[in-house]
Order: sequence, then structure tokens, then C-alpha cells
Amino acid sequence: MVLAEDSLGQIWIGTQTGIRYWDGTKLRKPNTENGYVTHLHFRDSCIYALQLNYLYKINVYSMEVESYDFPYPDYRNIQALEHGFLTISRDFKDTLLLDYQLSPIENGQSERINERQDTAVLGAYVITNEYVMGPEDTLATSHALTGRVVQFDENHVFVASHEGLIEYALDHHGNLIKNVHVQSDRVENILVDRYQNLWVGTAENGLLQFHKNMILHNYYKESLPDGSLNPCWTIGSIDGRIHYTTSHGIRELGATNSEATAIEKATAHLTCFSFLETDEFVWIGTAKKGLYKYVNGRVEPIYFNSQEYLDNTIVQILEDGQDYLVCSKYAIHRIDRMGKVKNSYPFKKYHEKDYSMQLVKLDSSYLSANTIGIVEYDQNFVPQSRKYKDARVFSDLTFYQDSWWITSLDGGVYRLEQDSLVEVPTPQNQLLKIRSFQNNLWITGLSGALLYRDSVFTEFGLENGFPITEYAQGGLYNYQDSLILFSGVEGVFEYNGNGQEEEVLMPQWHLLQKDTFLPPQSSTLLNYDVSVVQLLPRAIITTDRNRFDLSYTLNGNRFDFENGVPLLLDLNYGDSKLVFEIKNLLTGAKNSYAYHFYRAEPIWLKTWFQILLGLGGLMVVLGFYVLYGYFKTRKLLKQEEEHRKISQERLRISRELHDNIGARLTHIISSIDVELYRNAGDQNQLEAINSFARETMSQLRETIWAVSDQSIFFSELLLRVDQYVSQANQLTPIQLTYRNASKSDFELNSAQVINFFRIAQEAINNAIKYSEARQIEVSVEEADHQMQIKISDDGMGFDAATQTHGSGLRGMRHRATEVAASLSVTSKKGKGTTIKITIPFHT
Repeated sequence: MVLAEDSLGQIWIGTQTGIRYWDGTKLRKPNTENGYVTHLHFRDSCIYALQLNYLYKINVYSMEVESYDFPYPDYRNIQALEHGFLTISRDFKDTLLLDYQLSPIENGQSERINERQDTAVLGAYVITNEYVMGPEDTLATSHALTGRVVQFDENHVFVASHEGLIEYALDHHGNLIKNVHVQSDRVENILVDRYQNLWVGTAENGLLQFHKNMILHNYYKESLPDGSLNPCWTIGSIDGRIHYTTSHGIRELGATNSEATAIEKATAHLTCFSFLETDEFVWIGTAKKGLYKYVNGRVEPIYFNSQEYLDNTIVQILEDGQDYLVCSKYAIHRIDRMGKVKNSYPFKKYHEKDYSMQLVKLDSSYLSANTIGIVEYDQNFVPQSRKYKDARVFSDLTFYQDSWWITSLDGGVYRLEQDSLVEVPTPQNQLLKIRSFQNNLWITGLSGALLYRDSVFTEFGLENGFPITEYAQGGLYNYQDSLILFSGVEGVFEYNGNGQEEEVLMPQWHLLQKDTFLPPQSSTLLNYDVSVVQLLPRAIITTDRNRFDLSYTLNGNRFDFENGVPLLLDLNYGDSKLVFEIKNLLTGAKNSYAYHFYRAEPIWLKTWFQILLGLGGLMVVLGFYVLYGYFKTRKLLKQEEEHRKISQERLRISRELHDNIGARLTHIISSIDVELYRNAGDQNQLEAINSFARETMSQLRETIWAVSDQSIFFSELLLRVDQYVSQANQLTPIQLTYRNASKSDFELNSAQVINFFRIAQEAINNAIKYSEARQIEVSVEEADHQMQIKISDDGMGFDAATQTHGSGLRGMRHRATEVAASLSVTSKKGKGTTIKITIPFHT
């Protein structure tokens, strides 16, 4: 296996089966043939890969591939020169000199590859892939084949070997320490990337990454001789050295199995959960066997409760004046320095799993993170107050920035403010221990550690070199203001928390549109019909992935995106500005990458086209207007012609009525008058005939008036009605009055005029003939575009609900219906009758 890193931070891997590369999100394959890769070299944005049959040139931005075919297979040796590559066949019988464009260089100077040993210097030691030369002696590097040597930093050197990864490091005294990692693997190649991570290519397990935190800091893996895990719990100091509790005793940090200390030997049979060092001895709390005391190389049982098994799990031991407080899952015990129990304070059971997870002594009281909440006790451990949230198991608490901060096994982090618990949003919720360290908060959880700094949480886990997959309860301890230790089910990790975490490089950037690389500040032209563009953004992060916030802004709107996942963006016409931003959550540093996309406007959005379209539309509108005027004029002319013909016909009919029928009626009336004069004795019959003839003559004049060619307005109709009322008033003793309150005037056609007049005439005549009234009132009123003509009398009336209407009323209703008017009759016996004609109109 061969390794190389390109300018984007991508790790390239050459194996017997082809070329792969790690782009920070996943392992990918370029468009090359599978085959045995013997060499990788990066130069000028390109990776050069040597296979037995080909020399490939791969652009790391566009992924374009070029190749040179060798004359015959098995070219395994290559050396990068100033102007190109020198390639030599395995049997050294053929030599090729190629420039960096993969073109042969004619008459080039042939050179053999100079065999070179990798060399590193570590203090007073010189390390090669064959030997280690020290101040006093020279030692073999390995008993197996060795390969590349890599100088990691001034304190670490790594050697690739077929017996594993060999690490040489200097201890605090300048002595050389040798460690062998992945001993079961054959290590073929190693590479240190720009982020100071170590990449290890193995024959059995492929590519491995050792994060720089694993190398720069110390990790003590805790396992038993049979290979099973030995969970670590509480961390503390004994005789000035760090110790930690495990399921098989108390161990000293950094000690090997062959260097087991006295306390480790004495406690190997105990599942130790907690401990506390005093001037005379060490208290030891076990998981199931109660309290022990370690003194003079021996452990002695101090307290065991045979009645209550929960009382034998000692969660915490702390000093309280001259006494000690021992917290079990059952109670808090106060014991003296000789180990005698002075008082026991069983927990008030809110539920069956109610016990203290962490107890803190205040000035005159105690504060406890319990499984049921945050409880404050008095000096006799009587609960004074309780703060809780539903379904929360509180595990630890610490004082930070003038407040108590509390962790929960299922609710994350809370802050105690003014006697209430305020939830603090966190990236994970299953949290265990919390400590204030260098004005920051460190928190352990089931899936990693959290650092809280400047109101921002940063996660630490396997991806950024915190090697413990699950952290144990109690496994958080700060030592000498520089080291913070974490423990879990796999061991103890010693981390220097003095600001090293700030030294995180910003990731490199890569953006693809389909298969085309887009460099920052580039402008891309799109056809007008391309409304959606697909982009593949990648922040090439090979370390500390969770420390970065990835977002993009499009035309002023901000969105988050997932690294390495395609984006589908809707683009408007014209220019769109797209800005990708990578932000370091811990330091606040930002990198921005801007791109411009110009989506061509279609022809119908062009200014000149819109002007032409507007002019064309105006011409069409004018054309329609002219055409409309033409047809309207023709229609008006036709209507005038028809109206003229109708007027002529009306005039002809009125003249015919006047000249023919009117002349005949006039002759009849004159003859009757002569006969009445001659025959004075028989006047009744003739007077009746004369009256009927005169009435017929009057109606004929009204008909001629209604069908004449004149424009008849409503006011003229009312004038006729008024005249009719005046005439009737002279012929009857009944008092008739007329009142007009209308203000509007409008035109009526001949049918409306004759029908409205006949209705009013019929109503007045009926009132005179049949009502026996003393007064009859004819009134005209106007309201809401309606005219109302009312004929009211104070006569005898009739029952409108039961009496059958005569032909007069039916005729009036028929006339009203013909002209779209309405007629209503209101009457009651002895109360008179009112006939109302309602005429809708438009001014």
C-alpha cells in the first residue's frame, strides 16, 4: 500500500487492486483501471499513480484522468525529477523519461534510482528503517521487514514494519521508549497529513487513521489478560500519583501488568468503584461489598450491610471536617477516622432507585445530584428543598460562572437559576460527569466528551481522537491545572487541555457541478430553461469534523447543508450569488467561498422584446378599439334605422287612430249631441251612449300619447296621473289628493307608460266605485333606486287573505308583471285598502 496527500487534504491510497482516495466524507475511486499501484506522487494539482502497465495523471479538482501506456508491463520503480519522472522496469532493462504532461523526453539522461533510507532524529537518537543509533549502542529497528520512517514531531517517530506500527518516543527524562501498535498487522506505509493525523496502510485491515490527539496525548487502554475490557470508574490521586478504580482493583496510571503496585495487588479481587486518600490510609468503596480500608499493603473490610444490598454499593466518599461521608445507594453514613459509623441517613424514597449520585458540601448544608432531582439537605441530611424535572436522572454537579451546573443521564445539562432548573441545549443528552477546568466546562457522556467554552459546545469522540467509546460514571478528573483525564469502559485518556484544541486548521474546499470543478469566485452561465442546478459541496475535513458549522447563503437567505450531500438550488433569472461558509465553532474563524451563477433571461424578459411586445400590444388594443368603434357605430346606425322605422310605424298607427277611428268617434259624439237636442224626452239612453263615447275618445287620446314617437319620462307619466286625479276629483264627492316626493327622473318605454298609467287609473276608479271611502290619496315616493306609486283609501276594505280577487286586480298584476314591476295589495275590513306599484329604475 502507498499513500499520498493532495492540496485539498484528500488522502490517496494505492493498493494491489487499484487507486482510491478519501475525500473527508467517504472513500471514492477515480475513473482508472484496477491494478497493482506501486507509487503515488502529488505535484501541481495532480496525483501521479504508477501501475504496472500505466502511469496515471489525475487532476484532483476535476478528476480528469490521463494515462501513459508502458511498452511492456512491470514498471515498478519511479523517481520524481525536476522536469518529469524517471521510470525503470523491474529488471532494469528499460528506462523511460516522461515529463509531467506524460510525454516522453527524447535524448534524456537516464538515471538509476538512488536507494535511499528514511532517517529521523529523536533527541540523541538517529532512527532509520533498519536500526536505531543511540549515544551508547546501535539497535535493530525491528526483527521483521521495515519500511518507511516518519518524523511525527520532535518527540515521536513512527516506523512501518511487518510486525506492526513501531512508535519511538522520548519520556520526560529524554529516554527512548518503544511501543508497537497494531501488532497483528503488516504495516506497509505511513503518512502524516497536514492536520498532523497519522495514516497507516496495513495488509490485513486496510487503511487506519490515528488522530493527532491519540499521539500527542496519552491513552492507557485497560484490558484483562484474556483480552476482555476492564471498565474504569473513578480517578484520583494516591501518594501524588494518578490512580483509577476498575472492576479488578485500583491501578496506577501508566503502570503495566508486570509493574503492578501494592494497592493493585491488594485490590485485584474487588470491583472498586470509589476511593479517597487520607493521611493514614485509603478508603475504598466497592460495587457490592461495602467499604474497605487499605493500609500497609493490605485491605480491611470496614462496613457491610447484610440486610440491605444497595447499601454495599459505595458511590462516593468525601471528607467532612473530622469525619467522612460515605454515600451508598441506600443512605449517607457519617463515619469517624477509625471507620466506626456514627450516623446513618437513609434516603427518603421517592421511588425505588432513589439515591445520591454526587454530594457537595456547602457552608452549612449539602447539595446533591440525586436520581430524583437536585436535593438540598441540612446538616442532619433532612431534605430542605427539591428541584426536579420529569424523567430525569441527575448524575453530577459543579459550580461554574456563579451558577450550579448539573448533568443528567437522559436530559443533558441544566443550570440552577433562582431556585429553578433551566435546560441548556446540548449536542447529546446522556451525560455523566461535569467539571470546571481552566474557565471551561468538561462533560463526559455515553458517546463522548463535551467542552463548553464561550457559550458553544464542542463534541469530542472517536473522530477527533478521544479513543473511549463509552465513558464511565465518575471518570473525569483534572490534575495540576494542565491535564484532564477521562475514563470509560476501555481505559483512561490523559488530555492536555491548555488550549491545544484551538490548533485546528480550517478544511479545504471542493465544489462540483455535475462532473465539473468550480473554483471559488467563478462565474457560471446557465441557459434560461435551467431553473435548478445540482451542486456537490465538500469541506474536506480529515479531523475534528464536529467542530465546524457548514452553511451557504443564496441571494441573502442562509441555509445549513450536510457535507458531501448534493444540493438542488432554485435559481432566478439573472445573477445569483452563492456563498459557502465554514465556521470553526470553537475559535469563531470563518472561511467563505463565493460563486456567481447567471441564468440567461428568455427573450420574453428582454427589455427590447418587452418594448416591442408593448408596442405590438398597444397596436392590437388600438386595432380592437377602432374595430369596436366601427361595429358599435354600425350597431347604433342599425338601431337608429330600426327606431326610425318603428317611430314611423307608430306615427302611422297614431295618425290612423286619430284620422280614422277618432274621426268616427267624433262624428258619433256630434250625432248624439244633435239627437239629444232634438229628442229631449228620451235623454237617459242617449246620455249613456254619449258618456261611453267620450270615455272611449279619452282613452284613445291616451293610447295615441303612449305610442307616439316622443321620449316619455317618468315625470310626464306622473303629470298625467296628477291630471287624472284632478279630473276625477271634479266628478265625485270623495276627496282625492295627490302627493309627489320623488326627485329622480328616467325614461320609460311605451309599454311601461301605458301599463303604469292603466294600473293607477284602475286602482283610483275601483276606490271611487267600491270602497265607500271619504278620502283617496295618490302618492309617489323614492327609495334605493325604486319608485313607489301608492293609492290608499279609508274605505270599508276587505279580507285580503280570504277574499277572491276580481278581474280588476288580476289585470293590474298582469300589467305589472309585463313591465318587470311589482304590485302589492294591503287591505283589512274597516281599515281601507292600499295598492302599491314598485318600479325599479337606473338613472
